[in-house]
Amino acid sequence: IAKVWVNMDEEEAEEAGDMPEPAMSIFVKAEQSEGPSDSKRFGVFKMVGTYLIGKDFTPGPGMDAIPAGTKMGGMYLEADGNTVKFREETMMGPPEALTATFTTDGVSGVYNQETMVPYGGDYAQLQLVSKFAISNSAKVYCSVLLTAKLLDFDNPDSDGRPTLVDYTPTGSDGLTTDEVCYSTAAADAKRNVWRYGVYKSDGSRFEVGQGGFPMKATVTVDGAQREIHAWADYWGVHVDDQFASAVKYIGESSPTTFTKEQFAGETGTPPTYQIKRANARIEKVEKSYVALESLHKANVVMWVDKWDTNWNSKYNTLGFTGSSAEYAGSYNKDNQTWTFDKKITFDSGYNETTLGTPITFTNAQWVSTMARTYGGGSDTWTENRRLWLWSRDEHKGYEVGKKSLENPTDATSTNGIPVETVTTLTPANFPSTLYCVDRCTTAAKLTATVNAAKAASSEGSTVVSPYDADNWQIIQSGSDAGNWFPGILATNVKTYTISGVQVLDSTNTEIMFPADVTKPEEQLKKSVFQWPWGSTNELQWGVGTGRLLASTSDLDKLECEKDSGGDYRDTHPTFSASAKRYCPDKLYDDDSTITTWYEVRFGANRWDRKKFLTDQATSQDVVFTPPTTLYFTVHDEAKYGDDRGKKIRLDYQGFGELHGIPGEVINTLTGESLGQYYSGEWNQNLRYTHRFIIEKDAAGNDPTVTTGGASPTTYKVKALEGEEWLTLKPSAKGTLTYTGSASDMPASSVLEDVHPGATGGGIGAEPTTGLLNAGKPSVIHGKKVISD
Repeated sequence: IAKVWVNMDEEEAEEAGDMPEPAMSIFVKAEQSEGPSDSKRFGVFKMVGTYLIGKDFTPGPGMDAIPAGTKMGGMYLEADGNTVKFREETMMGPPEALTATFTTDGVSGVYNQETMVPYGGDYAQLQLVSKFAISNSAKVYCSVLLTAKLLDFDNPDSDGRPTLVDYTPTGSDGLTTDEVCYSTAAADAKRNVWRYGVYKSDGSRFEVGQGGFPMKATVTVDGAQREIHAWADYWGVHVDDQFASAVKYIGESSPTTFTKEQFAGETGTPPTYQIKRANARIEKVEKSYVALESLHKANVVMWVDKWDTNWNSKYNTLGFTGSSAEYAGSYNKDNQTWTFDKKITFDSGYNETTLGTPITFTNAQWVSTMARTYGGGSDTWTENRRLWLWSRDEHKGYEVGKKSLENPTDATSTNGIPVETVTTLTPANFPSTLYCVDRCTTAAKLTATVNAAKAASSEGSTVVSPYDADNWQIIQSGSDAGNWFPGILATNVKTYTISGVQVLDSTNTEIMFPADVTKPEEQLKKSVFQWPWGSTNELQWGVGTGRLLASTSDLDKLECEKDSGGDYRDTHPTFSASAKRYCPDKLYDDDSTITTWYEVRFGANRWDRKKFLTDQATSQDVVFTPPTTLYFTVHDEAKYGDDRGKKIRLDYQGFGELHGIPGEVINTLTGESLGQYYSGEWNQNLRYTHRFIIEKDAAGNDPTVTTGGASPTTYKVKALEGEEWLTLKPSAKGTLTYTGSASDMPASSVLEDVHPGATGGGIGAEPTTGLLNAGKPSVIHGKKVISD
């Protein structure tokens, strides 16, 4: 006979909206009457338990507290020879039960489980009862759904549990009443790797600098002390939404102090941090170049705009007939040919169809076809349409010009494809001054826009623009008012100063969304402001600047073109002829020598109110290392399908954090791939997984990744963590024998109250004296941790 007392602390909810776990006192009584033997695998034993609320518990905001000592549930586990029976009941949840009988070749029985299915425009929770059988020799697992019950939480039973209502599977919910069989052979399992280690040639880890880490802190929530968790890395500091309002930042009274959670092997006193919050996000953009050949076999999509009458017939010539759509395909560097074999439309959600005849064209055909000549004589000029692509593999856009198509191996600024790398800056790297030529706001204008939205009488109202009209290339007065004309006066350029984490305008006022805007989706009422070209933008998503420059030398490169006499080539209708002006479009010229600029976003969402971590010991901001770009060339083997031979760009964010492998949605019930993008209803059988794993090639060579550049460094890769799931084996249907039915699962009557307040005193009160190792664990995972 064994008696067990367990006290469990309260646990916070994993996600906003979830219910936290209450503190529990668990009481268990176990009796073993026979030991295991050849005829009785588990012997004969019975274990019963009772769960009580350990301390007063409030499930959620506005809900009544549940007093300590309230019965929360209980459990029952019995083994009699080769049959095991189990049942557990908890407050606000359906009972769980199992009956399983073991044989020399496997096990069979009946069990129940919970799942979610689409229901009435939302999702509903079901309890499923299924029979199952496993054969070790055949390496097969089969099951059949017996019943499905919908959990009605709005109508609980007398014990507070949801009532169960009959539910009929629809097929589209991922449920089937047919027998389903899977192979349990390890060789047949579908693998998906989440974490990879990257190693140097000597076998040591490839470290990238300061990586991310978890933290914890204690805050006050509804008058009670709660431990909360946070994560800090290059992308920022994240605190669960449900506790974010309880965190105090540097500059407020008693800012919250976070302690780093240490990993295995880390010793010493863990460092502490506080969070500094800005009202803007400052990004640095650097332009570099890649050769067209680097897109070899990349999975790309291209938008074909058939509404553009200037290019409609040109697209037809290449084979893009019909209406506007996206087309998916790839580029082959060996024959300089593009092949698009899928058409994507959005008329009724995301729809991807395979073309009967793929559309193909060469670089030369694009250049010769997608060109239009205007004017005549000495005023003749030619417009060459660029090939704009989105790489699904890299999640990056490319704008391929005529020179890149004609010189596909050249990665120089002359012929390469421009690539923009965006870095979110920390305060240590903020520029001191930024110059805004176009798309410029000020503190007064942004505040006026936000206040107008807050005061709007209805949703979707149009409010005053946050941008200064003088910083658009739009004529402001006279008969030509409202028309576009190149040039913005130098006297209208806005100068922003960075002080600490504040972005200040020329009046030394911080540009920001007012601090009282904390729920923009509600407070700003979906208000919009209008762009000069007529379209609108919803204010709740924030306001961004144009391209900002950090030096007057770069600013001067934007001065509008002059003729040989020193006069501006374009005579502005309202500007003084000698007034200095800038043409911001020059930033987009192919021959622009400006390779670095900045952009600032202001908003009330957490991604615009950027957070930074300050080390308490040094008072310095923690500078996290940005991800390192690595490349993996997929093995040129048939099993990799369309990915074979592709060069995939990956982001390495520190040991175990290698990201960027393209994925797909798999239906585990049918084995079907639903593609990289899936817009249908989600169910329990759907799983998002990587399209391939980084593994040894057919010859047994270890997988490697490399850096870019002319002299790349090679690193080895090893899978660290992942999952395996069973693959279908339809041929096994009808080959296994099932035992038991739903009625064989233990009923609620098997549960017993064994807590000290039960009739007869249960197992009695928790002992306080004579405890081995002072009541602490003596053996953990099979290892003795107590001295002899």
